[in-house]
Amino acid sequence: MFITKPLTPVEVLAELLQKRPVAIGETKAFKSLRHNKHLCRAFRDKVRSVLEVYRAYRADCQDIQGMSDQGIDVLLRYQIDIDGLEKRQLVGLQLKSYAEFANYKSGKDPDFIGRLKNQYAAATQSVRVDHFYLVLCTDASVHESEIRTITSELKGWDGLSIITPEQALSFYEMSEVDIETSVIRSICGNDPVLVEAKRFFRDMSDFESYALIQLLCNVHAGEKLITPGEFSELHDKWNEIDGFGSDDLGTVIEDFETSGYLEYTGQNYEIVAEKMPTVLSAIYFDIRTRRDITSDMAADYLWQLLGLDE
Repeated sequence: MFITKPLTPVEVLAELLQKRPVAIGETKAFKSLRHNKHLCRAFRDKVRSVLEVYRAYRADCQDIQGMSDQGIDVLLRYQIDIDGLEKRQLVGLQLKSYAEFANYKSGKDPDFIGRLKNQYAAATQSVRVDHFYLVLCTDASVHESEIRTITSELKGWDGLSIITPEQALSFYEMSEVDIETSVIRSICGNDPVLVEAKRFFRDMSDFESYALIQLLCNVHAGEKLITPGEFSELHDKWNEIDGFGSDDLGTVIEDFETSGYLEYTGQNYEIVAEKMPTVLSAIYFDIRTRRDITSDMAADYLWQLLGLDE
């Protein structure tokens, strides 16, 4: 796959930070998360993952990342070729935890707002970040008034984006596979191979899609046989995931035999690698090569990359 949307890592990160907010009630999960132990570590790892995936598809992106600096909890540094010129960009994230909000609300930290402004000044004037994200990692219901005050005080500041607790928790809960596949879909979304792969599944049921991806990953990893019992286990696993039941297993197997994906050997089924959809095999080998993921991860990776989990 190739980059078809010339987004910078900053733009990709912005998409991830501001997409798919969770429900307000879910943000109570932030109460048990500590600033350094949980939040900083998780956000650093996820930001690093964004850049690593980006670099896998764009060789001219160089990681010069720092972990933290003045007024910043997570600092993303990189340089990239834009229109023939090397451009260095810096993005800073400042995280505010539930405990910090609680101290502000109780009056124990009357300088909270002033310190936020100082951190912004340090980040933009001393570190000279191109963009500064203030990430509010707290209970949106409990600290509604404090969030409103912060938003009012900092609204319209140049190069500053405020990430709400609903957005922050959504990003925090993203798995490594979520992050990686989201980045690829953002920058390679119009790649002809990826578009054709999505189109391939358009008329297939969810279980057929799930089963075919599992078979493809198995055979390309060297597992050329699947027993009726293993097929039944695959069907049961999907029913647990889906929760609504699925297609008749026998019908799906017959369809796969008709398509040439399977051949019955008398006891087991042989998975025919040569009959696997070429467009899916191409994506499989692309992600295995660029991201060095294990064969065990490949099926879940493909499922999310193709948007079949939506």
